Amino acid sequence: MEQLLDIFGIWTWWIIAAVLLVAELLVMSVFLVWFGIAALSVGVLALFLQLGWQMELLLFVVLSGVYLLLGRRYVKTRAASETDQPFLNQRAQAYVGQTVILFEAIENGRGKVRLDDAIWQVAGKDAPAGSKVRITGVSGMVLQSEPA
Repeated sequence: MEQLLDIFGIWTWWIIAAVLLVAELLVMSVFLVWFGIAALSVGVLALFLQLGWQMELLLFVVLSGVYLLLGRRYVKTRAASETDQPFLNQRAQAYVGQTVILFEAIENGRGKVRLDDAIWQVAGKDAPAGSKVRITGVSGMVLQSEPA
């Protein structure tokens, strides 16, 4: 290990950090970044302190664990935070509770409504075109309705 660290000298940890951070960009896992930051930290410390390779390796392992734990906590709190768009990627759910006018009559339990820029299939009790229905739920891409 000592020979490996001596090959690149003071740049060893910087190179390891660069490899880990580029690998993170390629796999997009938010996992390798913490090891890359730990390697970067050891590289900075190696600039100012004369550390043996054993101490550098120990620092890398400890800092990797610390950054990994802190990073997981940070990512979890960011993922759990409220969003200003709760129905993002769940467009149909946003229509639940709305009253809309039928675009096509509901016949045999199926009809169509126009919402925003799209025409949606709607299921419910038979009703003529132009009548109002309330969206009560979603089943796949079909809106469930009841007479309004």
